[in-house]
Amino acid sequence: MFLRNLCEGSGLILPEGWPDVPPSEFASLRKALRDRIDGLYQYIDSQASINRTQKRFARFFPETAMQLLRLDWSQPEERHQVSEDVLEQLDDRPPAVVAYDQLYCTPDSTERRIHRIMENIPAEPSSRVLFLGDDDLGCVVLAPRFTGETHVIDLDDRLLDFIKERAPSVSQHKVDLFLGGIPRSMKETFDAVVLDPPWDEHGSWSFLAKAMVCLKQTTHARIFLSFCPLEMELAGAPTARMWKRLALHGFTAEAIETSFNLYDLVATETDKYQELMTLYIPVIDSPFLEMLKQAPYAFAHLYQLRRIEHFRPSWRTMLRNWWHSQ
Repeated sequence: MFLRNLCEGSGLILPEGWPDVPPSEFASLRKALRDRIDGLYQYIDSQASINRTQKRFARFFPETAMQLLRLDWSQPEERHQVSEDVLEQLDDRPPAVVAYDQLYCTPDSTERRIHRIMENIPAEPSSRVLFLGDDDLGCVVLAPRFTGETHVIDLDDRLLDFIKERAPSVSQHKVDLFLGGIPRSMKETFDAVVLDPPWDEHGSWSFLAKAMVCLKQTTHARIFLSFCPLEMELAGAPTARMWKRLALHGFTAEAIETSFNLYDLVATETDKYQELMTLYIPVIDSPFLEMLKQAPYAFAHLYQLRRIEHFRPSWRTMLRNWWHSQ
């Protein structure tokens, strides 16, 4: 409905039979929407009264619309499929709290993550998976399906209580991932570390550095990072700096699945997040921007990170390991 309203309101024609249309019709619609979005950007960038931060954040909803257009065409049915038992496991979870930078992904996104983990990590009693912050409650979905150990680190007592009730086998560790360190007993002991950190450079690196400390020194060990790169890409240098830092610490991306995760922006639990975003979006006379702001979902890619074979740690790596552990 969002895409149909967006097209109708901006003078575009959604092809008959959408989304079951050939690639040529999709490409034509995508180009037409991109041209209108680029025109909006040119107007916003020309306004001296709009500061740099507002100009950056004004691009979030348009770029999200482009991602949703592609998903709606390429995966119209499977994207939102979720099993009944997962819905039951996540039912009545605590509302998201903006102060903790929480924005829950959709239940189908959580289930997709769990499938990826189980496809890549050995199904053995000795296998260990760590959720480094888990407002998406992946540990609740994984634990009953996984023969190994499931651990979670979080600061939110509401979530920890919910996890204890729904998945009592999950080992809990209460740690402030911004200010606290990882217990030394957890260093290099996990086959998989799963995280959906804040999407700014400082926040994402605070979590990623700890994930690297926790990962085993084995060829199959993986970090599953859910991350929307928009904020850092629009800021310029931070994206390149993040990949360089990963390489300096002996990690590389094995796979990137674009728009793997969706986050419900319509649900009442995210009202505070929408209010926060409104503060950063410039107020301009643009019906097109107002329609774009009705996007029902945010998105994030899934990055599978692995250690670089034969990597020799530098003093930076050793210092990182010391700094992020207790």
